[in-house]
Amino acid sequence: MTTRYKRPFAGRPIGRREARRLRREVYGEMIQRDRKKYLFWVIGLVLGTKLFLWNRSAVEIMLTIYAVMRKIDDAVDCDAPLPAGCASAVEYVERYMHFVTKRPAPNDDNERLLAYALNLAEKAGIDLSFEVWSILDSLRFDAVRIEAGGIMVLPRKQLLRYQYGRDGRGTIIACLKLARELEKGVRYLHLKHLCLGVRISYDLRDLLRDIEVGFCNISAEDMRSFSITLPTDRSPQSLERWRKSAQVQSWVVKEAHDALKALDKHREMLVQKPLNTLYWRTAKVLYIMYERPARKRLWRVLKTSRAETLASRFA
Repeated sequence: MTTRYKRPFAGRPIGRREARRLRREVYGEMIQRDRKKYLFWVIGLVLGTKLFLWNRSAVEIMLTIYAVMRKIDDAVDCDAPLPAGCASAVEYVERYMHFVTKRPAPNDDNERLLAYALNLAEKAGIDLSFEVWSILDSLRFDAVRIEAGGIMVLPRKQLLRYQYGRDGRGTIIACLKLARELEKGVRYLHLKHLCLGVRISYDLRDLLRDIEVGFCNISAEDMRSFSITLPTDRSPQSLERWRKSAQVQSWVVKEAHDALKALDKHREMLVQKPLNTLYWRTAKVLYIMYERPARKRLWRVLKTSRAETLASRFA
């Protein structure tokens, strides 16, 4: 096995400098693929964590885990090819789930990067194994749906279990552990409204892309309530017509308003115990990385929906 520079791969541990190089490669791939979508997010991620997290090791761990998860997520969502030797995205994600629990020798640079982050966390007295495994379980859920062949429409309870219970909980608790906020009694449940609002904003942003690759984040209950039917043709023109249909637009507007209400509720809870004990740096990171981008995405969705509704009336 060789590295990307054709050097023999020995599976040796990496240091801070090499970890930074590997992270930059991931960020560069993201921006090259979709500059508009990722440029300011990457800038906010890097500068936000460096400016506001009190501990340098916490910054290094957070940025590294994000880069690793992004690399895996891109392969699951068909935005990047699977590595050689992996027959499916499910197998690829399960390999990392095994790596997190058993900690064998790394097989490639991304596993070395993950090992670096987990080891750095353990040196700081923080165990992130379950949080990383939870995020991977959410990615495995997406991979299973994509590889099912047809688009699966699932009940709301199952979607919530993986999108919010696994991905959201894993991400938020990891942040709280790195910021040392768990010691104050802050838990995931205190930030569930933030998690819900952010997750809905992602679902609305990626609605067409998700349908295109083969999975649907509209619950079976909402499909019935809004009389939504999935498109049989996944060509760009057909998907765009489906997105602009009255049924889908009604659902999108309802979801966007629900997400904004959840973010407003989060704002209210920030002045109550125990969230009012958050370090100001932690609150800033949560705002810059999650709340502010989510609000911008949601208002953009509502603005676009209003414009398309008016256009259809006068067409």
